[in-house]
Amino acid sequence: MVKIKNLYKTYNENPPIKALDNINITIPKGQIYGIIGRSGAGKSSLTRCINMLEKPDSGEIIINNLNITKVNKGLLRKSRKEIGIIFQQFNLLMNKTVFQNVAFPLSLSKNNKTILKEKVLKMLNLVDLSDKLNVYPSKLSGGQKQRVGIARALISNPSLLISDEATSALDPDTTKSILNLLKEINQKLGITIIIITHEMEVIKNICDRVAIISHGKIVEEGEAPNIYINPKTDIGRRFFHTSNVNILDEPYRTLTLSGEKILKLTFTGKESSKSHLSSLTNKYNLDISLLSSNIKTINNNLVGNTVLSIKINDAELNNIISHLKENNILAEVING
Repeated sequence: MVKIKNLYKTYNENPPIKALDNINITIPKGQIYGIIGRSGAGKSSLTRCINMLEKPDSGEIIINNLNITKVNKGLLRKSRKEIGIIFQQFNLLMNKTVFQNVAFPLSLSKNNKTILKEKVLKMLNLVDLSDKLNVYPSKLSGGQKQRVGIARALISNPSLLISDEATSALDPDTTKSILNLLKEINQKLGITIIIITHEMEVIKNICDRVAIISHGKIVEEGEAPNIYINPKTDIGRRFFHTSNVNILDEPYRTLTLSGEKILKLTFTGKESSKSHLSSLTNKYNLDISLLSSNIKTINNNLVGNTVLSIKINDAELNNIISHLKENNILAEVING
């Protein structure tokens, strides 16, 4: 588990810059957790504080029950081995082979050469680069370089992996393959992953939970599908409403049809509202007209809105709304 409590960081510029302002985050073991924000929001400062490359002014960072803001230098060096980092620009040693790059974090330790080779081969097999053992980084594609970076980050068997804008320099197809690899690593190794990004598509495809950071503050936090479909803050809406998931109802708020209700259904989960509407239509002999629908897949969960018109009396309407709510579908009357 990673727990960040009341974290503050200020840089002594002129004037002073408050980079982190009372950050509080809890990340359960084995979760993929996204932190999204625009440039200058505080993402990099938070990353550097988590691995203690930057010392916070105050607050606590607790990783696996160890408060790393309170330990001595020796214990801090040891605790850093629990944290693997994947960088945006790969940070590979260009005069070293793939094998040597992956082995580098262990090169200063007293490791048996046979055991070291076994560890490196295991990591390269995991990232599907076992055939690039003696290749130099200049001969690799961007995606392959990032796979080397991932293998290197994992070689010390960390419990926490931080992806610091790791897909920002990659094309969309390569980004997708790297995100799929990180998800596979999370599932196979049970490792906790923190995704630092400014890209909504990254959050959409991989994260269980997400925190939005702006001007050094966490302004919104929750399960990724829920924030995607119903953000509560202006910056959340700017990030996630690029997909038009939650604004379908606006043209219908003032629409009046004789004897009809306009409903907006909002859902998250493994199935959409379609099957529930079908059973309710048969039960109440309903006349339903679909006005609009937008459904997305967020980390294997369906999320979306459906707007429909329905001829129904108030008693039946209340029964239907209650039934849908019991099945995690929010139904809202939007025309009055």
